[in-house]
Amino acid sequence: MNSWKALANLARDTIRTCNPEDTELIFSMFTLRHFALVSLHLPVHHTRELHLLFSAIAHLPPPIRNIVHSRNLIPFSLEVMLAKSRGGVDELANLLKRCKLAARKAGRENLEEIQLWKERGMRVGVVIAGVLVDSGDAVAALNLLSPLSSSPNTPIYVLSSIQRLLLTIGNLPSAALILERILNHPSSTETEKAMAQGFSFVAQGDNKSAQLAFGRVAEEREGHGDGLVAANASSVAALYVNELDRAISIIEAAIATSPSSTLIEPIIFNLATLYELRMGQEACLEKKVELLVKVAEWGGDGIRPACLKLS
Repeated sequence: MNSWKALANLARDTIRTCNPEDTELIFSMFTLRHFALVSLHLPVHHTRELHLLFSAIAHLPPPIRNIVHSRNLIPFSLEVMLAKSRGGVDELANLLKRCKLAARKAGRENLEEIQLWKERGMRVGVVIAGVLVDSGDAVAALNLLSPLSSSPNTPIYVLSSIQRLLLTIGNLPSAALILERILNHPSSTETEKAMAQGFSFVAQGDNKSAQLAFGRVAEEREGHGDGLVAANASSVAALYVNELDRAISIIEAAIATSPSSTLIEPIIFNLATLYELRMGQEACLEKKVELLVKVAEWGGDGIRPACLKLS
């Protein structure tokens, strides 16, 4: 938590004190600050500052604003963050169209720029798929991403997203084929392989194997985003094999290691539910109050008290 907070403060201070004509440094610091705010689970601060930034850009004198846009001075990641913060898929879809158009305009000789815009397009596609899944339309998300899997050079993050979507809709044979590609992909890491195997085990009902696969990642990637995902998945798998104490200890260990990144609503809710399943009423209430104190100290903004299940 301290490192992300330090980076957010460093970026802010650099923006305030640097040469105002050094636009590349300024925008890179804005990007760093917003990644830090997202990592600190401060969505209110992130959204407000992001909208203020783009509002300021929109109110620049026309000649300067035209230079900013014509030279592509605004980092693409900030534009994706803005589109995502506004909800829905329309703005994200416009970004995807822009990526496709830019790739076509680059010309056949400029392979590096073509690849850049294709990569950006794939990342925007994955973001759109996530929004569709959140809205309950996993089939539409799969239809969006499936064409991207036709190339033998499809990035791992795209294949992983497709595999999870296939597992979500119950298409296990197709998911198994994607899993094979992930395991044999030249750039796949051991973490990516273990996560893909773990989700496959869950879909097959082999929760013991899933717990072991996710547990390895949780230990090796402790304190990182993928480590948190693995820890939560390992805890759920432990619950399904009736190892409640193990399920609780996994989440509590993750919180102890990195409270600011771990104390998010799904994790808090899961741990509160595990307390209810494992303990009597008084002991459960005591543990929830302890959890409440940790959330008050380390939790980001926007956490709803209902996730603690104290009522």
